[in-house]
Amino acid sequence: MFQRKLCRKNLHSLIKYPSSICSSAFYSFCSKPPNLNAIKLNGCFKSFGFLSSITGFYLNSHQLCVPKGPNFVGNPVVYPSFTRNYCSGRNGEGGPGEWTEEIEYLDESGSVIYSGKGIRSVEPGLDDHVMVGGLKKPFLNAVAVAKIVEVVKRWKWGPELETQLDKLQFVPNMTHITQALRVIKDSDMSLSLFRWAKRQLWYLPSDECYATLFDGLNQSKDFDGIQSLFDELVHDSSDNGISSFSAYNQVIQYLAKAEKLEVSFCCFKKILDSGCKIDIQTYNSLITLFLNKGLPYKAFEIYGSMEAAGCSLDGSTYELMIPSLAKSGRLDAAYKLFQEMKEKNFRPGFNIFSSLVDSMGKAGRLDTSIKVHMEMQGYGLRPSASMYVSLIESHVKAGKLDTALRLWDEMKKAGFRPNFGLYTLIVESHAKSGKLDIAMSAFTDMEKAGFLPTPSTYCCLLEMHAGSGQVDSAMKLYNSMTDAGLRPGLSTYTSLLSLLAKKKLVDVAAKILLEMPPWSVGKSM
Repeated sequence: MFQRKLCRKNLHSLIKYPSSICSSAFYSFCSKPPNLNAIKLNGCFKSFGFLSSITGFYLNSHQLCVPKGPNFVGNPVVYPSFTRNYCSGRNGEGGPGEWTEEIEYLDESGSVIYSGKGIRSVEPGLDDHVMVGGLKKPFLNAVAVAKIVEVVKRWKWGPELETQLDKLQFVPNMTHITQALRVIKDSDMSLSLFRWAKRQLWYLPSDECYATLFDGLNQSKDFDGIQSLFDELVHDSSDNGISSFSAYNQVIQYLAKAEKLEVSFCCFKKILDSGCKIDIQTYNSLITLFLNKGLPYKAFEIYGSMEAAGCSLDGSTYELMIPSLAKSGRLDAAYKLFQEMKEKNFRPGFNIFSSLVDSMGKAGRLDTSIKVHMEMQGYGLRPSASMYVSLIESHVKAGKLDTALRLWDEMKKAGFRPNFGLYTLIVESHAKSGKLDIAMSAFTDMEKAGFLPTPSTYCCLLEMHAGSGQVDSAMKLYNSMTDAGLRPGLSTYTSLLSLLAKKKLVDVAAKILLEMPPWSVGKSM
C-alpha cells in the first residue's frame, strides 16, 4: 500500500483549500460541531483517516483544532472527541473501544488508496496483540525477542533499562526472555534483563533460562557470579518445585573444569541434598578433578555416590579411575571396572594395562598380571621396558624363575635393553637357586653391556661356585673381581679358602691369604 507522510505544511494546505476536495462538507463540519462517533467518514472526512494513518499516529490521540468559519478568523474550536482507543478496550474520552466504520486512505489528489478498518495501537504491559480491523494479530515471538534485545543492547543496565522494558508494547513471557538471553550473550546485560524479569508478575523459574545465564557467565569466566546465581537457583527451585536438572549439572561441570575444587564439591552436596538427579558427565568431571588434584579417596567417595545412583563412567574417566584404584591397592574394584569398561566397548589405554600389570604383580597375583599383559598385546599395544621390568621382578620375587627368564628373553627380542638392576636381579636369583649356567650367562652379558657388577653380585656367584666345588670358575670370578678393584667380603674369602683347602690347593690358598686385608686375616683365623 502506497503511503506518504504529510508535514504540517501539507496539512494546512489541505484545510485551507477544502473546495478541492469537498468544501461544502468542510463548512458544514465547521459551522456546527458534529457527533464524531456517529459520522460516517465520507467525502473530505476520509482525509482525516488518511492523515491519521500516513503520519504514523492517529489524530484522535490529540485534540483537533478546527477554525470557526470559512475565513479562518478568530479562535479555533477545540473538539476533544479524538482520543486513542487501545486494543485492550480501555477507552479514552472519545468513546468505545470498538471501531465499526471503515476508513478510506487517500492520496494527496483525493484518490482512494485503501479502504478498511484501521490498526489500533496497543497499551504497554496489557496487550499481547494488535487489532487489524476486527482481527487480533498476535505478536510474533521473533518480533518480541528482537525488541527486547534491541532495548537491552541500547540501555544495557540500570533504572533507564527497566523503564524502557516496562514500556514494551506487549507482555513478555519466559520464552521471550530465554531467547533474548541467548542472543545478548553479554553476562552483565543478561543479568540485568533477568533481574527485571524476576520482578514481573508473569515470571516463572525456568531451567532453560538459568542454564543460558550460567553459560554466559562461564564464557566470561565469572565464577563468583555462577556461585551467586546458583544460590538463587536453589532458592527458586525449592520455593516453586521446578526441576533444574540441566542448570544444576551445568554449574558443577563449569566449576570442575575451572578447577574450583571446594566450590564445585559444595554445589554437588547441595544438589544431592535437594534430591535432584546428577548426570554421568557431572560425576565424571568431579572424579577427574579430584584425581588430577591428587585426592583419589575423595574421587572414590564420589564414585560411590555414582554407583548408588546407577550411573557409569565414561571412557576418559575409566582411564583415570582404574589406575588410581589399582595404585591405591583396591585391585578388585580396579579389575571390575576394567571388565566393565570392555563390556561397554570402551578400548582400554596403555596406562590402564600398565597400572594393572604392575599392581597385580606386586600384590602377588601373577596369573592375573600375565593375563592382562597378554590381553594388552591382543589389543595391539606394545609393552614398555618398565612393564617388562615389573613383570620380571614380581616373578623373580615369587620364585617363578622360569617365567621370569621367558619374560627376560621376550624383553630382549622386543629390542629393550635390561638395566643394571634387572641384570643383578637375574644373576643373583639364578645363582642362589643353583642355576649357575644361567647366572653366568647373564653375568657375561652384563659385563658386555658395560655394567660393572657390584661386590654383592661377585660374592654371590663366587660363593655359589665355591659351594658347588667349581674351583676354576670360582678363581676366575675372584681374579675378575680383584682386577676390577673390588675386595670380597669375609664370607666370600672363607668360602673360597674352604674350597681350596678341600681341593688341597695350599699354594693358591696361601697366595689369597697374603692378598687378604689385615683385618680379615685375623677374623678368618
